[in-house]
Amino acid sequence: SPFFENIKNLFLVHGDIGVNFFFTLSGFLITYLLLKEKRVNGTINIKNFYIRRALRIWPVYFLTVLFVFLIIPGVVHLLTHFGVAIPGDALVGTELSRLPWFLVFLANFGWLIHGPGNFASAVLWSVSVEEQFYLLLPWIILLTPKKYLVRMFITILLLSTAYRLFYSPDVSILKYSTFSVLSDFMFGSFFAYAAQLIPNAKEFLGRLPRATSYIAALIALVLMPLFTLAEGQAASSVGMSISKVLVAFFPLVFSLLFAFIISRESFVFKELSGSVWSRILIYLGTISYGLYCYHGIAMLAVKVLALTKLSAIIGNTGLYAAEAILAFSITVTGAALSFKYLEKPILALKEKFNVLSH
Repeated sequence: SPFFENIKNLFLVHGDIGVNFFFTLSGFLITYLLLKEKRVNGTINIKNFYIRRALRIWPVYFLTVLFVFLIIPGVVHLLTHFGVAIPGDALVGTELSRLPWFLVFLANFGWLIHGPGNFASAVLWSVSVEEQFYLLLPWIILLTPKKYLVRMFITILLLSTAYRLFYSPDVSILKYSTFSVLSDFMFGSFFAYAAQLIPNAKEFLGRLPRATSYIAALIALVLMPLFTLAEGQAASSVGMSISKVLVAFFPLVFSLLFAFIISRESFVFKELSGSVWSRILIYLGTISYGLYCYHGIAMLAVKVLALTKLSAIIGNTGLYAAEAILAFSITVTGAALSFKYLEKPILALKEKFNVLSH
């Protein structure tokens, strides 16, 4: 039915708001750690920072790239050879001519030039943006005097907002351009600065009642359907329109709310410790990078398995539920195995490049 198709598209295909959250989270966490390193050591070891980030990001990223450009096309061609019907968009974006964009972490700009790819490659543009941010942030914090750092963050935020407004007629640029999403990182960076360097800010955030986080989350949830509606209207309108201006500014509101929730919860997470749900959430957080990178592969695998044949038996509603459950199961299993056998052994090497004392 159209209703369930819209639900599927909202939660499985369009992850714009989720990407907002992760960019804001990265801005907060990485800025917090770099500020702490500079405060404790008087400087930032940029070489070690880059090595630590590479050890965390590169193994899973390049394994996903291997799937996108080699394994998936090989499997699809093999299945096609044996007469298996394959969805027409299964190989979109897997052309080898696109590979260089991914190898140098410029996939988001590759998408702007060549168009988006399939489910499997859908997440990699955001990893490219993260890497570009990691390339610049340590230099900004190292070279900017502490008293000017907030001004620097605000300046970057304002420039990114102006960029978003200027390009608001082009929704693709708002989504995929590094310059348009820098605002997400900067909200996280600003709250990290407040928690690290503004006296009593961390204590203030920690003393706020948990209800404040719930209220912020509720506001975000209320705004999400409005954002989705504005996106739909912006995509169908020509030239500048109110809907496109709203699409330009909505993510700024989400990032502000997310930055508040992240910073507040970072200092009171102990309230949740010990419960079964907290252990589950902590484990899912531990394997979250794999969950993020592999879920597109799992979704494409489910699609290629031609589960649509089941729709005649279980109906569209049952089909969407089956697709979601199977994709989720494949993703969690793959991420768990990846963390145990690929990421964890490599992450152990990060300790050699840790510049903060325990």
